[in-house]
Amino acid sequence: MMITLRKLPLAVAVAAGVMSAQALAVDFHGYARSGIGWTGSGGEQQCFKATGAQSKYRLGNECETYAELKLGQELWKEGDKSFYFDTNVAYSVNQEDDWESTSPAFREANIQGKNLIDWLPGSTLWAGKRFYQRHDVHMIDFYYWDISGPGAGLENVDLGLR
Repeated sequence: MMITLRKLPLAVAVAAGVMSAQALAVDFHGYARSGIGWTGSGGEQQCFKATGAQSKYRLGNECETYAELKLGQELWKEGDKSFYFDTNVAYSVNQEDDWESTSPAFREANIQGKNLIDWLPGSTLWAGKRFYQRHDVHMIDFYYWDISGPGAGLENVDLGLR
């Protein structure tokens, strides 16, 4: 009985340490771009885009500021099964004045369940808003295939067609 009572505080301390380490395991990713410039005559930076074009050439032609802050965390894990919460907050400002106020936007907020279906190992069940299958030309910031947005799905299903 005495040995059991001494082990209990140790077990509680170890469990608390493991849970607190997991609580602090937040995944962070970020992205930002911003342009700054002026003209030879002392005026403000002038960005250009072809008339009717959906996008512009980016190198040296960024008059705006754009930033993304991605935070995610595994909420639960047992064996191969897990739940992961993912977010992406974006901010964009045109830099047209010395002070601008804009609201950030949730570009992504979704939950992903991995290996939840025993007969579909490796699959991920997801629901929410997310970037999905985005293919672009980076130099002109043009997405020629982008099916991102709110929804739900099942991905990484092995059909056995190798």
